[in-house]
Amino acid sequence: MRLSPCCLRPILLLGALFYGIYGDQVLSAGITKGQTYYIPPSQLTREVIVTQLHGFKCYDYRDHNRLLNCRFTRAVIGLIGDGGHNHDPLTHPLIYPVGSSVGFNGIDLDDSPLGVEGYTNNDVAIVRHSMPEVAGEIQIESYIYSPPRWVCVTDCYTTTSHRYLDTLDVGLLDDLVELPSNPDIYIRCPFTSTCTQDGPGVDTRHPRMFYGKPGLVDRLITMAAYYRNYIPQDVTQTLRISDMNLPRGGLFDIRKENGTFVPYKPPHKTHRRGTSADISFRALDGNESFVDNEVDQKLIREAILFAGLRRIDEGENECTAENAKKCIHVEFSE
Repeated sequence: MRLSPCCLRPILLLGALFYGIYGDQVLSAGITKGQTYYIPPSQLTREVIVTQLHGFKCYDYRDHNRLLNCRFTRAVIGLIGDGGHNHDPLTHPLIYPVGSSVGFNGIDLDDSPLGVEGYTNNDVAIVRHSMPEVAGEIQIESYIYSPPRWVCVTDCYTTTSHRYLDTLDVGLLDDLVELPSNPDIYIRCPFTSTCTQDGPGVDTRHPRMFYGKPGLVDRLITMAAYYRNYIPQDVTQTLRISDMNLPRGGLFDIRKENGTFVPYKPPHKTHRRGTSADISFRALDGNESFVDNEVDQKLIREAILFAGLRRIDEGENECTAENAKKCIHVEFSE
């Protein structure tokens, strides 16, 4: 039996452009042709799920307008990079808490949350991929297979299939910068509960946690300098800056349940976009005591205003109005 040629190729929606649906708007993001797509994580703003759309079609090599009915698959095969997280490898950041899922506008023969299998039905099959809350590079593998009695003629994996690998680079497109070490005017506290030394790496689960947009970092330094300027020179007290943001943004998880750390779960509702920081009131000696000095706390609040930051009640966290003596949550607005 003579085999007729066909051309098999997953295509991006709208020709050569990749589009992500972000809330009610369509965002065009940077593309490395058919290889890496840059897209923000979900839940940067609460309840907003970011999705990427991908189209599959196959057609007659001699007549590109003649679409065929081809079987295809698309699945997540790995997470490249940790997005700033370094903890329990048995947990799955692509799924929990609000995570990645893959589905399409037809009958899905793959019942796993991170894969689809279906047929193009002589049309373009649209696959919708929801992004996780966690930053990182997700590797995606796609196959499209020729119908019976047809063969592949361009960019073939086998004589009857095309294999397509791409990467979803999930994270903030804006470059976040690290708050530099400057122990003369502030201490970077890896834990809000204790503050015995400066610097990243002490919290091994999130060794890179002092990142933010340049405007946030500049204002924190301004705030710390203002605060230190009004502290007597013979007093070693400096500002204590705690949780900020991870290097690529996205979920920053710190939840404890019954004294045990639970990976990839909030309560940080913010600390995802490079605009958040916590100012700790813990004592520098590492004890569980607080700086319970109304004058000192008033000075910190004055420094916040001087630096052009906003104090907010994060909710479901230590830095709430009810726990104002523990820490203050500040936000930078561009």
